[in-house]
Amino acid sequence: MKMSYHSFRIVFLLSICLLTGGFALFAQQIDGDNQLVQFSGLVLDGTNAELLPVPFTTIAIRDKGRGTYADFNGFFSIVVEKGDIISFTSIGYRTVEFQIPDTLKDNRLPIVQLMSRDTFNLPETVVFPWPSKEHFKIEFRPWMSPPTCNAGPLKIWHRKIWSGAP
Repeated sequence: MKMSYHSFRIVFLLSICLLTGGFALFAQQIDGDNQLVQFSGLVLDGTNAELLPVPFTTIAIRDKGRGTYADFNGFFSIVVEKGDIISFTSIGYRTVEFQIPDTLKDNRLPIVQLMSRDTFNLPETVVFPWPSKEHFKIEFRPWMSPPTCNAGPLKIWHRKIWSGAP
């Protein structure tokens, strides 16, 4: 069976493309996968001895603009690169940062991250919308309509509220 020049040329170009493409994919796999790490673990409240999970903690990679959050049980999992700095934040807890080691030999890194509570007391605030009850009555009198029935207990209520009698 004799192959024509045109068929030979197509087969030759196709085989060259497959070989070079395969080498390029292999090279990318070696360089890229070597830096990637599956980072997973639990986020726990380390304030006391109970070690309760901290649900919905935000886990962010600094300067990368991406991250994840822990589930209700405090479990998280994210793919990071070696050397990345990971930030753990949750309302009511201090922010914790963790750096993925550059010398890590495995492509997996499990962790149990303990977070400590960050509570502080605010000074007491008392809100007075009006300086006195009289000012309150003056402001709301146009909006409040008097009762339509002046019999029985409503008459007493009407007299107390609208006349200011005790």
